[in-house]
Amino acid sequence: DLGSFYVHETSRQPQFHCAYSASKASLHMLTLQLANDLKGTRIKVNACAPGSIPTDLTTYHEHAIAVATKPIIYLATLSDDGPTGKFFGQHCEQGKW
Repeated sequence: DLGSFYVHETSRQPQFHCAYSASKASLHMLTLQLANDLKGTRIKVNACAPGSIPTDLTTYHEHAIAVATKPIIYLATLSDDGPTGKFFGQHCEQGKW
């Protein structure tokens, strides 16, 4: 979510993760560009934000790995007429770039 211009524009809490947010915004652009380049093929390119999960590098854990895998499995099993070039949140909802 920190790569979303929409989130930064509408958030009431300052998010000063400049380098991290910029790298995520770059991934959003790469997702859009690849999706456009692959239009007309069966390949779908989407992005998701599964949320914070327990790792050796983090102290804050939003939820368990089982919850975080939900949007990943959803995107990996899209039908041929499923979306491409989109961003999805941890509950498989379509987010805003």
